[in-house]
Amino acid sequence: MRRFLLVVGLVALLAQLVAVYAPSAPNEHVIPDLDKVVHFSIFAAPTALFLLAGLRLALVVPLLAAHGPVSEWVQGEFLPHRDGSWQDAAADLVGVAAGWAIVYAFGRRGRGESAPVVVSSGSVRHGADDGGGARR
Repeated sequence: MRRFLLVVGLVALLAQLVAVYAPSAPNEHVIPDLDKVVHFSIFAAPTALFLLAGLRLALVVPLLAAHGPVSEWVQGEFLPHRDGSWQDAAADLVGVAAGWAIVYAFGRRGRGESAPVVVSSGSVRHGADDGGGARR
């Protein structure tokens, strides 16, 4: 399964590279802000897939997070029919964070644990704590 996730992650990364470095972008005026959804998706997917494949968080997240702003700079400086934008870079970074968060949340639940919950007192509890258990 890990090898399959790695291959699918590589395909998602290839799609990301094509999308951000193609000589011209598709018409962005057909559906307003569709490009932000695309940026989010093409960064969330490889992040989640690589993490699910077992690649190290310390490798995947910083590299993909750095690639977002760098790709926007490259578009603005070197691709004549493309524009780099900080809004697209922000969508890229939110996508990386979402990919990590999804894997983290589902990974904990897959091991029989629930994600931490902040209760009104500001403390954090884990699992189905009914208020009488230990708080962390």
